[in-house]
Amino acid sequence: MFQKLGALLLAAALLVTMSACSSGKSIRGSVTPAEKDTAAAQTTATETTVPETTEPAFAVGSSSGNRYENTFLGIGCKLDENWTFLSDEQIRENNAAAAGMMADEYQKQVQDADVVYDMMANHQNEVDTLSLNMEKLSGAAKLVTEEQYAQLSLEGLEGSLSSMGIENIQTSVEKISFAGGTHACIRLEGEYSGVKVYESLVCYKRGGYMALACACTWMEDGTQAILDAFYAL
Repeated sequence: MFQKLGALLLAAALLVTMSACSSGKSIRGSVTPAEKDTAAAQTTATETTVPETTEPAFAVGSSSGNRYENTFLGIGCKLDENWTFLSDEQIRENNAAAAGMMADEYQKQVQDADVVYDMMANHQNEVDTLSLNMEKLSGAAKLVTEEQYAQLSLEGLEGSLSSMGIENIQTSVEKISFAGGTHACIRLEGEYSGVKVYESLVCYKRGGYMALACACTWMEDGTQAILDAFYAL
């Protein structure tokens, strides 16, 4: 039962958005990563209300073993042996942007997509999850701060979770330390068939994209410990 709901919670995290292994031949690795820019990474370590004048080149991330890194976002995540990352092939199957695309078409498709599903990891307990997706911002949406994005997302997120049968939902938006910076985070607590569920979603703005890192645990709130596994590149 909880495995199925875990997938639904991932879908709810994807709906938060406001719009409607790692080799050169891998699905995500086929998009050339941007060169590491230390100054740009430091600039985006904290939330800003002003869009960058020169946007970094967009690139998807890659995962190998128990580690995930995305040079475009300038962040990585290393989990312990109890976690398993989805493979590049599994990511592609779950990425609506890549549905039906051949490998040589993927690069353009993923760059044109409104939402890119970039990473997911499952705990061996078969219920706790971690995921990350990126939304392409356009027009006035590029001016939205991480905190504003989180606040605007609350209503839709609560509605989605309620429709899944989650009750007694409580939400808040706060600032947390994440991957070497301070970012807005949606904290959520609820109950499903009398079992507590916790979800924390970090908003991370980079160039013209908003990334959403979502950690979900059951019975006890272990989401912060999962988010603490992220680091700055």
